[in-house]
This record gives sequence, C-alpha cells and structure tokens, in this order.
Amino acid sequence: MEKVLQTVEGLIRRSIGPSVTLFVLVGLVDLLLAELTGTQATERIKAGLQLLKEGLDGTGNISFAGVAIIIIGMSYGLAMVQEVVFDNWLRKNFDPWTRRWKVSTKDGAAITEGQALESLRQAVVKRLDEEPLLERLRPSELESESEPSDYLLYEILGGIDPTDTRHYVDSAKSLGITSISLMLALLYGLLVYGSHLHLPAQIVLFLAVAFGAWFIGSTAIRAQFRARAIRLYVNFLAMPTDRITYLLNPEREAAAAKFEAKKNTVDQDGKS
Repeated sequence: MEKVLQTVEGLIRRSIGPSVTLFVLVGLVDLLLAELTGTQATERIKAGLQLLKEGLDGTGNISFAGVAIIIIGMSYGLAMVQEVVFDNWLRKNFDPWTRRWKVSTKDGAAITEGQALESLRQAVVKRLDEEPLLERLRPSELESESEPSDYLLYEILGGIDPTDTRHYVDSAKSLGITSISLMLALLYGLLVYGSHLHLPAQIVLFLAVAFGAWFIGSTAIRAQFRARAIRLYVNFLAMPTDRITYLLNPEREAAAAKFEAKKNTVDQDGKS
C-alpha cells in the first residue's frame, strides 16, 4: 500500500500537478492579452464561467470524469514534451551554466559548485577504476581518455547505492513541465491574439519571455540533477568496501553473515 501511495504521490507531483498549471497560465495569458487588445478581462471571465456552467449542467459525474481524463492525458503529453525539450539534452555532465555559486571547504577556501562537482566526479571515477569489486561496472569510457559523464555515473551508482533519489526527479519533472506550460500558454496567446498585437515589439517580448522560461526551466532541472549527482558521489565515496560487497550481492552476504553467526553460537556453546 505504501508503494502505491508513493507512486500516486510521485505522479501527482511530477505530472498531474504541473499539468494543471497549464490551464491556469493559459487563463492568465488570455486575460492579460484581452486587456492589452481592448477586451474587458471581466467579460472573458464571465463568459468562461458561463461556458463551464452550461457544460456541467445535466452531465454530473460524466463531466468530472472527462476533465480527469483530459488532465491525465495532458500530463502524459507534457511529460513527453518535457523529455524532448529538457531531459534528452541533459544526458551528459550537469555542470552549472555559471561558475558564480560557491561552497566552502574545511580550510575556508571557496570553490564553485561546478568545481566541487568535477572534483567529486574525478574521485568517483578513480575509485571505480581501483575497486576490484566494481570491475564489471566500469564503463568503457574508463579505458579511454574521455571521462564518464554525470549521467552515466548516475546509472552506474544507482545500481550500487540504494539511496532514494526520486524526490530530485519529481522536482525536476515538475519544474520542466511548469516551464513548458508557460511556453505553451504564450504560444496560445500569440495564436489567438497575434493579429491584434500590432507592435512587433510586443511579439518579440512574448518570444523573449518564452525563451526565458526555457532557460530558467533548463537551469532549474540541471540544478536538481546536479544535487542528485553530488549526493550519490558523496555516499559512494564514503561507502566502505564491506558495504559495497553486501550491496553487490546481498543474498550471498546475508547467508554468509547468518552462517558466521550460527558458527559463533555453536563455538560458544561448545566452550560452555
């Protein structure tokens, strides 16, 4: 039951919740452009409420079921767009666009977040290269001059470290879908009110806002993936070899521990 609740919660956080934002943003853009083009926003609100009332009259639960189906379908559609617009371009390193963000070290020196990520990445690659137990998990890039990316190392360490990192993914998905919702709302505004926007500067402004939404979304998603990578890197570097041995083959290690415990019990009984 707990897993079902976690799945439903993740679906709401990463897909359905942000998808509802699309309708809110479309409504806000519509009202804003209605005012800019000389149409009363209040009249648009009244017309929308009247249309909603007429659509719900006499239909009852059927309308709500239809709305639920539309929202769920929209969530999957936006998730697919999010994969194309954002995720497919992040299958590499998650270094920040800027080097200004800094973190402090033990000696008081300040280094950028990008430098910290790069240092941890190199340390992880070194341990993967030197740890005998992880030989079969070494990516082919370790044999060449190129360094494995954060995306590839996440896939490798995800098979070792059981730490739950779904909240990073949920946040990244929700941020991406919200950004796409804003871009689609602006596109709707251009399609509906484009003929009424006589000044080219206004159209350019809306396109600039759409690009800004994409940039902010991409930066926010990269930050979530970067935080996830740093968390996994620190966990892996702090993980003792015995823990890695157990995680790679928990059944065998559990059986060995049980046998050892039984053997110790027998030895103690024999001595007594």
